[in-house]
Amino acid sequence: MDRVVSVVLALSALSIASAYVYRSVGGAGGGRPRTNAPPSYIREWRQGISVGHVEAGPESARVTIVELADLECPACRGFQRTLDAALDAWPHDVRAVYGPQPLAYHRFALSAARAAECAAREHLLHDWIDAVYNKQDSLGLKSWGS
Repeated sequence: MDRVVSVVLALSALSIASAYVYRSVGGAGGGRPRTNAPPSYIREWRQGISVGHVEAGPESARVTIVELADLECPACRGFQRTLDAALDAWPHDVRAVYGPQPLAYHRFALSAARAAECAAREHLLHDWIDAVYNKQDSLGLKSWGS
């Protein structure tokens, strides 16, 4: 189990570092000014447990992963695959808590995070996250409805 947690954390760090480098080199709107930035929901990762929503896994799990995610972020989409693999491999030992963290330079991240809040209330959060990440290239271009 310790090895799994280490791998998940290492892949998380790699995903975050990749997104930072991509952003700082000029990808994903690198030159755009950060005006009218949407507010971040979570400022401290520990808040994710209390304000986040359980995406998958039992409350009695030995490991809880708090995922601060931007649903428009390609690196977050990559991490979601790793997280899903861990949840599938250890369904009784790993729990995932989703915490919305929309980035200011992603145009549709805030509305996707708001929709995730609605999906969580209907107990469809994991399905919503999968749907958004699977169609991430058309986020904001197609209707949120069916």
